[in-house]
Amino acid sequence: MAREIRITWEEWKAGRAARRETLRKYGLDSPSRRSSSSSDKRLRKAFDGKRAPDFSGSRNGDKRG
Repeated sequence: MAREIRITWEEWKAGRAARRETLRKYGLDSPSRRSSSSSDKRLRKAFDGKRAPDFSGSRNGDKRG
C-alpha cells in the first residue's frame, strides 16, 4: 500500500540545505547534474526552454521569495 508523505516548503528547503552542507564537508560544491537526458525535449517544452521549473525562491507566482 502506497503511503503519501507530505512536507512543507520550509522542510524541503532545510533538507536541501543539510544535503548541500554534507557535500561541502567532503569537498564537493554541489550535487552532480546530468548535462542532458532522454527527457530533454519534453522538459524544455514544458518549462519554456529550460530543463526544470525556476526554483529561485518564488513559489506559485509569489514574487516575495
